[in-house]
Amino acid sequence: MTPGGMGFTVTVWEGWSLKNGTYQAEESMTMLLGVSRFFYEGIAGIQEPNFYDTREFAPGYRQIGIKPHVLGDLTYASASIKTIKGIISSSWKKTDNSLNLDVTIPVNATASVSVPLIGLKNATITEGGIVVWKDGTYVEGVAGITGGKPEAGYITFDTGSGEYRFEAHNNNN
Repeated sequence: MTPGGMGFTVTVWEGWSLKNGTYQAEESMTMLLGVSRFFYEGIAGIQEPNFYDTREFAPGYRQIGIKPHVLGDLTYASASIKTIKGIISSSWKKTDNSLNLDVTIPVNATASVSVPLIGLKNATITEGGIVVWKDGTYVEGVAGITGGKPEAGYITFDTGSGEYRFEAHNNNN
């Protein structure tokens, strides 16, 4: 993730020391995990299953949610996580008049991929250069994408496993 053109990486680490014959943690894992989760879930949009309620996601990452949040002056973000199904990744890049979203959904999984409209009016969305959303309607014809619907500030597509490259831009017709 790079705010203002400067890159940074978030890692989770923990230090241990021997004090009075007992090993003790030197850093707070909970605090560091919370920050890391904010980046991959809050900004890059990789949503994890709720461990106390399976209504939104199937167990074992069979159903995945990708819903990036384009914040402030950030121009791009990228994150990936390892799951039992494989690697899930989400990477977005914003320009003045478009947004590119690249996602990877592992084999034997499905996903709801929400493409942010970032204020675009009458947006057209393509996947791999083929139109999948135009004039407020889902356009069939791309393998792996089975539907699309509008949500507040997003267009959400139902996808199967694979790599997808979405581009949202103003419809100049």
